[in-house]
Formats: sequence, structure tokens, C-alpha cells
Amino acid sequence: MSAVGADGGPEAISALRDALHDDDASLRELVASTLYKTGVCVDLTVNAALTAAALDDPQARVSVAAARALNCVYPPAGPATMDALRSLLQDSSATVRESAAAALGEVGGAVQEESTLAALMRACCDDDARVRVSAAQALPPGNGRSVLLSALAVKDAHVRVLAARALCKLRVEVPQAMDVLRRSLRDGQVREVRMSAAGILGNMPPE
Repeated sequence: MSAVGADGGPEAISALRDALHDDDASLRELVASTLYKTGVCVDLTVNAALTAAALDDPQARVSVAAARALNCVYPPAGPATMDALRSLLQDSSATVRESAAAALGEVGGAVQEESTLAALMRACCDDDARVRVSAAQALPPGNGRSVLLSALAVKDAHVRVLAARALCKLRVEVPQAMDVLRRSLRDGQVREVRMSAAGILGNMPPE
């Protein structure tokens, strides 16, 4: 799929555009996610298809993927796309809410807008810890610090690692975050947690 986006020829562009209208939601999500990852397709007809998907796709996960692709390939995201992302912060799916928060954080200065900042602050009180961490990371540096600190103590080991990584990136409460990562290396239940913690610690700059 990434080769299709990178080629950019008329047939490839047509295939991408048609796939964004396919009946299969998983295919629509895959195309949007691929465009987000590669950031190479600049055809305006695909832009229009992505915009339609971001605003009107019946599957929220497709809307989020399309919005992220729009911001990556055709930055910055327009007001309508931003409205859609803020609305998706209230979706019934925690995965969609988590992705929407991450997408808002990728729009650069958009998090400084009062409406977006307020929406992310509300998401920091979400019932799902992953959504809270995603929203806290999307906020301007320092604003989500207390949420990330609280997440270091949640039951879900994956969330603790995500929060620790975010704090290390912000260079705040690093000793506490590092302690969580070191303890996660000894997590005997979830191999993925140990691998994530090892990767983060391995990429930490020397003190």
C-alpha cells in the first residue's frame, strides 16, 4: 500500500481515491493510515476524499485516520477537520477517543486554541486511562503533567509505560518515570510491557 502512495501516478491516485469510498471500513482505514505514515500523496481529489472521510465516514476510526492523514499530507488541518476531531473525543470507543486526542496533538499550534485546549482538558478526565494519557501528551508542555503523574500509578502496566515515556520526553519527573520503566522491565506478566520499557530506556539520552 505504501508503494501505491509513493508512486503517485494517475492509476495509483485513482486507486487510493476509490479505496477511500470502499464499502470495507478496514480498507478505508488502512488507506488513510498509510497516507498518514507516508505523507507523500498530494493529489487534490484524494484530499477531497480524505476530507469527506474525516467529516462523514460512518466509522469513527476511519474519520480519525483520515483526519491524521489530512494534517500530515496537507497541513494544517482545516476548521471542519478540527471540529470533527474534537467531537470524536466524545466517541463511545475509547480507542477512537485516544486516537482523536493524539491527532489533535499533531496539529501543532491548534492545541493553543481555546476550544481545542478545553476539549483536551476534559479528555484528561476520561474514564479510560489511555485516553487521559493521550490527551495529556497532546496538551502544551506542562499542562498535562499532573495527569501523567497520576497515570504512573494506574493498574494497567501499558498505561504506566506510556505515561513514563511522555514524562521523560517532557523532561519532568524523570527519576519517578525512570523508576516505573525499570520496574516494568521486571513485569513477569506482559512481555509487550517489558519490550516497550526496554526500548524507551535504550533510547534515553545519556545524563
